[in-house]
Amino acid sequence: MTSTDLGTAVRHSLSAAEPRARAARVRINAEIASLPMANADPDRFSQVVDNLLSNAIKYTPSGGTVDVCLSQYTKFFRAQTARERAIAGVGLALVITKTIVEGHG
Repeated sequence: MTSTDLGTAVRHSLSAAEPRARAARVRINAEIASLPMANADPDRFSQVVDNLLSNAIKYTPSGGTVDVCLSQYTKFFRAQTARERAIAGVGLALVITKTIVEGHG
């Protein structure tokens, strides 16, 4: 664990995800609060954000929007609409993401 700027990490993940979002015709809206430095593993935190963005883009219909808000952690879940549309995926990335976040307290 090291002093980590979470806002910078999220901005990098957003930049990396933009080409995938564009290809999927998904718009990304981001609201990144100024937060104090966090005691976190920057690589694992980036993995969390990358996994969440990847899933959000994958499960958002073409023409849809993904909203990204950096503030406080809230629980996430696989939406009923994703289950109803039978979008492939077992949710492994979310399980890994949850474990990383819980490991950071």
